[in-house]
Amino acid sequence: MRLASVIAAALGALLVALVPAQAAQDEQAARFQRDDTNGDGFLDSSEREAAVRRDFDETDVDHDGFLTIAEYQRWMELHVRGAGGRRIPLPPAATASVARCYFQMVDSSGDGKLSLAEQQAHAARTFRALDRDSDGRLTLAESKGLPDPKVMGPSPVCR
Repeated sequence: MRLASVIAAALGALLVALVPAQAAQDEQAARFQRDDTNGDGFLDSSEREAAVRRDFDETDVDHDGFLTIAEYQRWMELHVRGAGGRRIPLPPAATASVARCYFQMVDSSGDGKLSLAEQQAHAARTFRALDRDSDGRLTLAESKGLPDPKVMGPSPVCR
């Protein structure tokens, strides 16, 4: 799964207001198809892990093994796409807010940066929460859901 998919709970609420619904669905379907590397219509844990690593490596522009809020904000600004694959410009204040909120939720060490291990752990929790039938695979329909907040832990208050 791509980062944008696994962080639906953190990013979704803001983007719903900023990105047309059909555009967001088109982007999610395209990402799902790209991440389903064996083409079986499901995402399994190995495909999720590979997609998170690919996104992490792409986002970590200084290649120091950690993501900063600025790197993550840049990634969002470059990758939020709408219908037809067109980039949707988002206000920097909005992406900064989402990035800070995401870091509060995922940065388990509290050091202000995200490691691949933190990203993978968050992606695994999200994957399990979305896997409603507990078969270890996600369908596109399952991936469009929002994880139960009780499973994901307390939601941070973001400013």
